[in-house]
Amino acid sequence: MIDSNYMNIGKPTTIVAGFPGVGKTHYYRKNAGTPGMVVDPDSSLFHWHLEKGLRIGKSAFWPENYVKYISACVGVFDTVLVSTHTEVRDALLLPGVRLLHYLVYPSRDQKDDYLDRCWKRGSPESLIEIVNDSWNTWLDELESENRPIHIKLKPGQFFSDVMTDILRK
Repeated sequence: MIDSNYMNIGKPTTIVAGFPGVGKTHYYRKNAGTPGMVVDPDSSLFHWHLEKGLRIGKSAFWPENYVKYISACVGVFDTVLVSTHTEVRDALLLPGVRLLHYLVYPSRDQKDDYLDRCWKRGSPESLIEIVNDSWNTWLDELESENRPIHIKLKPGQFFSDVMTDILRK
């Protein structure tokens, strides 16, 4: 999936996959003014085929299009924030590639808080339903992943709270 032609050689890049609602986009918006620091490619823009701003079906190029974009950011940005989709994590962890460094996700007892976060940020109802229905399955998958470093957020903790520690390493 990852073509080495898309990977830039430059500065070290940290790739962090964050669960929906952890605060990736908030962190990005807070730090976007610093050139080259962080990029937050919205996976939904790669996952769906859009026509006149409306989703008309899944992209035939998913997840390759998203992974290629992430790969192109390596060496350009200090930090790339990505989704936790299984197919994306798998591609970023291929032997010889190993681009994914961290997984950030909530503890299981925070489901109601995360659904509330998604609702307050204006997420589509369909995403909120998917998070609700897939909560345990997604957390099972993330917790069983053994390759990147895991960071489980505590109640009241956000993505920006752990990024300082991540970037120090």
